[in-house]
Amino acid sequence: MRNTLLTTLLLLTSVFIVSCDDGSKKTTGECTNGESRDGTTVCGLFNEGVLIQSCVANQWVDTDQCSSDAVCEDGDTQVGTTVCGLNDEGFRMQECVLGQWADTAGCTGDDECTNGDTRNGQTVCGDNDEGVLVQECVLGAWEDTAECNITPVCTPGDTQVGPSACGLNGEGFFMQDCIEGHWFDNADCTGTDICENGTTQVGTTVCGLNDDGLFMQDCTGGAWVDNDTCTGTDVCINGTAQEGTTVCGLNDEGHFMQDCTGGAWVDNGTCTGTDVCLNGATQEGTTPCGFNNSGVLQQECILGQFIDGAVCLNEIYLVLNEIQTGSSGWIELFNAGTTSIDASGYTILVNSFAHGLLSGSVLAPGQYLTINTPAADINSSTVTLYDGAYSVLDTISWSTPQDIYGRFPNGTGSFVPLYIPTKNLQNTDLHPLAINWCDVAAPQDYTVLFGTPVRIFGQVYIPGYTGAQGVVNEDEPQVRGRLCYTDGGVDHCEAADFNEFATMGNNDEYMYDLTLSDAGDYLYWYEFSGDLGNTWTTCTGLYLATITGPPVCDVSGFTLRQQNSIQNFIFPGGTIIPAGQTLVVARNVAQSAFELAWSVTLSPETLFFNSGNTFPQINGAETYQLLNASLVSLDGPSIAMVAGHNYQRASAIADPALPASWVDVNNTTTATPGTYVGTAPGSGLVVISEFSDATDYNVEFVELFCDK
Repeated sequence: MRNTLLTTLLLLTSVFIVSCDDGSKKTTGECTNGESRDGTTVCGLFNEGVLIQSCVANQWVDTDQCSSDAVCEDGDTQVGTTVCGLNDEGFRMQECVLGQWADTAGCTGDDECTNGDTRNGQTVCGDNDEGVLVQECVLGAWEDTAECNITPVCTPGDTQVGPSACGLNGEGFFMQDCIEGHWFDNADCTGTDICENGTTQVGTTVCGLNDDGLFMQDCTGGAWVDNDTCTGTDVCINGTAQEGTTVCGLNDEGHFMQDCTGGAWVDNGTCTGTDVCLNGATQEGTTPCGFNNSGVLQQECILGQFIDGAVCLNEIYLVLNEIQTGSSGWIELFNAGTTSIDASGYTILVNSFAHGLLSGSVLAPGQYLTINTPAADINSSTVTLYDGAYSVLDTISWSTPQDIYGRFPNGTGSFVPLYIPTKNLQNTDLHPLAINWCDVAAPQDYTVLFGTPVRIFGQVYIPGYTGAQGVVNEDEPQVRGRLCYTDGGVDHCEAADFNEFATMGNNDEYMYDLTLSDAGDYLYWYEFSGDLGNTWTTCTGLYLATITGPPVCDVSGFTLRQQNSIQNFIFPGGTIIPAGQTLVVARNVAQSAFELAWSVTLSPETLFFNSGNTFPQINGAETYQLLNASLVSLDGPSIAMVAGHNYQRASAIADPALPASWVDVNNTTTATPGTYVGTAPGSGLVVISEFSDATDYNVEFVELFCDK
């Protein structure tokens, strides 16, 4: 009802605005003082109106006047102020209509008679009950008085409609019987209503989607009348179906279908979702990708469907790379990937012969593995590589005679005929070249001190290939050069580098820096290959390198003598001290224990002797002297030892008999066995360089130094 009032008020307002529009609309600041209009600020009991605006100083200003005067909400009821009833004892009921209270026919008064009225009652009186008490209306209700009316008013046996209301809605009157001349109500009522107005009940007319209910009935005019309300609660027609609201599907993209059962929607197992995967999930696809199309693209679930991604799965990087046919043939595998591959248990099938790879056959990235197998037929063969599950990883067949088949480019290309074997090396499509002439260019024979590097140049001539090809010389990719040498025993060959800046006419030049560490005579020569080093041509010249030995101090048969208590230590044959190195004689200790005692590590060049408790034997006042094999004194005697001291030679050429020639350390813990700390002018002498007492006599020592 309130909505109706609001709609009406807005309509009236709209009409008002239209009727007042003179076509000269005024905007803010253009109104005429004293004008008024509906504003936009809502007001009223239910915000159904707007505040009236007044033009003040040419500006529209809200007033406190509301366009709506509603005082109630439509449909509400209340007790009004208008009196009613037989004795004005009640008030008219009011209903809110269009926001205003309006009296209805309803009255709160329930008096049944007008005060002061009288009538014959029903209570008998008289000596023989021949009369009835007269009733008077008091406060709207009939009350018996003391007056007994014995005057007959009717003929016994007669009947009439009495004045007493009856019926469910007071629509009838009780019938009266004339008994002894007076009317008495009986139980019969002229009212025919079967229900009390305003009440409701469940009727008998079926209703509902599945006839599961009955229409409710309102009592109107004393009769039951079906209304629109049905007691049925079914929300659907049995047997029908619809899409429900319960989400389903792998990504909740669908809803369960519902069946109408017993008038209610019940989810069944059918889902409207069509997604085939869970968003974000991955799987192995079918689109080839990667190395030699050996892998498949990984698929990612996007919007419920698997879509190829960028990740390539299951790429096979282990390939058959090169095959040498014939009786001395071999098969080469290659790991073209970036991670190691364990090929343990893999199988290579050459025609009908199977060769299993051993445990531990692991190939690092870029690594080759060569298997010498029963020869693949030069004319026709099939070679297949299987993994541990006997799945084919790679295969090659040929029917055209060829010595070598291989992938070119290496590891990735197709199998093609090759002409130079590259066992465990990168494949090439080059053809071999024949070496026409080669030799050592320089030096041809030389003499140097051991350890001195000498650059030796070699030249090679291949018609149509070698020689300057432009601004700088260019090597031939299939040509290799190497310098070889021997001391009369084992031959050694070292790869030489191409000299791109050499100008040698029709020749190419190679070079190698040869360093020989041992003295002696060596033969050297060059060799060249035109097929990547598979076969070599020995060059014309054979030349001599004379290597002179290093300076040493040979003390074989020399005697190291201790004076005071005379002790001698004679060096065995082959005792040679390298130049700039030392020799240590300890009293009675192994080298490891000696190093531990003095907290030193002797270098590999230092010679160490354990005298077996014979030399030295220090108690104080000892001197030391070195004699050659002929017992000719070469150094010493030294200054005398003071017990508990350590003596270190200041210079190899200083007089050992003078105290100034020694650093006297009054603390044996600072001894330096194996390390000469004095001046070494390169005198060519072998001298006594240090001697030391020790807390543990077993580690007493004397040191010699080779000043060369």
